Amino acid sequence: MLDVSGVVAVVSAALAINGLMRTRLSPRNWQHVQLVWEQIAVLAGAIVFLLAAVRVPHLLSGVSWLDAGYLLVTVIAAFLARLAVLFLMLPVLSRLKLSEPISSAYKLAMAWGGLRGAVTLVLAMGVAENTALPEDTRHFVSIMATGFVLFSLLVNGSSLRWVIRRLRLDRLSPQEKAVQQQAIALSTEEVEATVQRIANTFHFERRSAEDVKRSYRDELAVAAGALGTELTERERLDIGLITLATRERDLIPDYGDGVVSVRNLDLMMRNTGQMIDAARTEGRLGYKQAANRVLNPHASYRIAVLLQRWLNLDRPLAAAVADRFELLVCRRAVLERLRSYNRKRLQPLLGERMAGVLEGVLEARIALVEEALAALRTKYGDFTLALERRLLLLFAIRQGRQAMEAMVAERVISKEVYSGVRQAFDRAWRQGLERPPLRGGRGQSSGGSVVE
Repeated sequence: MLDVSGVVAVVSAALAINGLMRTRLSPRNWQHVQLVWEQIAVLAGAIVFLLAAVRVPHLLSGVSWLDAGYLLVTVIAAFLARLAVLFLMLPVLSRLKLSEPISSAYKLAMAWGGLRGAVTLVLAMGVAENTALPEDTRHFVSIMATGFVLFSLLVNGSSLRWVIRRLRLDRLSPQEKAVQQQAIALSTEEVEATVQRIANTFHFERRSAEDVKRSYRDELAVAAGALGTELTERERLDIGLITLATRERDLIPDYGDGVVSVRNLDLMMRNTGQMIDAARTEGRLGYKQAANRVLNPHASYRIAVLLQRWLNLDRPLAAAVADRFELLVCRRAVLERLRSYNRKRLQPLLGERMAGVLEGVLEARIALVEEALAALRTKYGDFTLALERRLLLLFAIRQGRQAMEAMVAERVISKEVYSGVRQAFDRAWRQGLERPPLRGGRGQSSGGSVVE
């Protein structure tokens, strides 16, 4: 209808789906989608380059030295354009707090490693077959696009590893080496315990288990020494905060699949990205400020309050209160899981003292969430109770459906038996998705005025 590029449309759709679909699918379905995409990408890439191999001799027919000069100009112009974006535009975005600073070494590697491949070839072949364009134009564009791809693959691609080594980007920092060392040590302990358990299960000789454990340690060459001897307290704290924020981003999609609204999931996902960036640049203070930012009432909430007060419109306020309640409840649940993660994973890695500091950070965040939830329950008592019952019902239905699906997978019950139950689950799920009204029955506020 719009007569736009199909190739660019597909790429744009893929970028949008990759950025948004993680909060719109269950984690299990998202893993399936990624697996299918990876397989399709391998096949599509192979087909494109196979077609290119057939078409390249035709596309490059009649190449002259003048075309080679134009190609050289194109390569230089593209490289300068990348440098301009990386060294002129990105610093401006960093000053505006729209992106994080990037070191000059990484910028140079990004500029040199701007490879071109399948998409450019597809566009070039599309232009070459477009009879609406003059023959000279099609031939020139085909030569430039194909030559540029070949140059980037043969020159940039083959020398990128050397560039990375020269810029020392292939070397771990002392902090990264220390974390790697401790992580290997911890994983080695787990592996040795597993080896011993397997040996006991199969009644193997104790000597065999000891030989395997010693061989494993020698292969990994785990060095002696504690993590604290190589990292400062500030560095360990930053590592812990970044790890917590990264883990939080991984946990948020567990509350999707219709239980928590997509708006809240997207908001929390963006907030975790802000926490990661802030922890890297500003440490603990930046992390706390970014984490607390999402707790501030959204502009739509304040507007809904005014609409209810002035025009007596309940629906916008009901939606805004429900969104805020869901966000706070989900944030509270994720923070509790982060506390367990901190004790089980980060304490052995960063030490007991630093784990205690991280525990204090999480407790402070939980206290702020509890304070915001208490304020909502005070203002909208019966309405928040109805919202709680709704969320519990949705979790119960989802858990019941998963339990029944597990029984089908284990052949405990047949698919025919489950089909009737599934219809009941689906019907209850659709009914449970409807949010309660703000006023009337269970939705009436216990504190007098709804917007008190």
